[in-house]
Amino acid sequence: VVPCYNEEAVLHETSKQMLELFGEMKNDGLINDNSRIVFVDDGSKDDTAKIAGEYADKYPDSIRLISKENGGWGSTVNTGIDLAQGKYFRQVDGDDHYKSENMKAYIETLRDCNADMVITPYITYDDATGEVFSHENCNPNCENRKVYKLSEVEAFSPFMHSLAIKTECIRETVKITEHCFYTDTEFVLKACNQAYTVMFVDLEIYCYRRASVGQSMSLTGMEKHYAEQTKVIDVMLNYMENSVVRPEIKKIYDKLLFGTCCWQYLVLLYIKPTR
Repeated sequence: VVPCYNEEAVLHETSKQMLELFGEMKNDGLINDNSRIVFVDDGSKDDTAKIAGEYADKYPDSIRLISKENGGWGSTVNTGIDLAQGKYFRQVDGDDHYKSENMKAYIETLRDCNADMVITPYITYDDATGEVFSHENCNPNCENRKVYKLSEVEAFSPFMHSLAIKTECIRETVKITEHCFYTDTEFVLKACNQAYTVMFVDLEIYCYRRASVGQSMSLTGMEKHYAEQTKVIDVMLNYMENSVVRPEIKKIYDKLLFGTCCWQYLVLLYIKPTR
């Protein structure tokens, strides 16, 4: 699923890479049957829907475009979950992309494995220069490609950029807060609560573009939307209290929400006070 809002400047790049990554092209011009792509245009005011629509028209068996009224990132994920047909659900934001050299092995791994969650490393890179900031390994010293029960794994911090989740685990159980920023943490934590097994695959997949102009994670974006991060924290604390019962899931929540709260304090220290 590709959540999109005003992504015309980068969507061609993202789309072309996805077409290349998700398998060899057939003679009739269709992508192979390993994957489906759903663009969810969240009421963009530019040519995002037009660009995505061109790819959907060209590859109708493999790509869909859903255009909807603006409802925030969470609403695009909710829409994607409702429409997902594959064994695993994964998303890439319209301004990010996947790492080409690892995708074939990754797709084959998803096809053959049966873990509820598959966790992979990701990179963060600078929007302006392309310089890689960090290589984020979300594996808490587990054996590569071995399926574990979550109760067997030391507490770890999965992020949206690292996560593939079985579609059947989240179809009827995961709904994300709409009209709100920073709900990717909510998606990950609610997905974890529906999973019982996990596999760590040491292939960098997601390439996360950091600090682009207007991005919610830029300093100006965080200053503008800090109250929405607080809202998401409140939602997840309430969800943890009322819906999380397994101790191994509580450990994941404690670790990830603690980091989220620390980050929120840093944001509050950064922003200037208003009247």
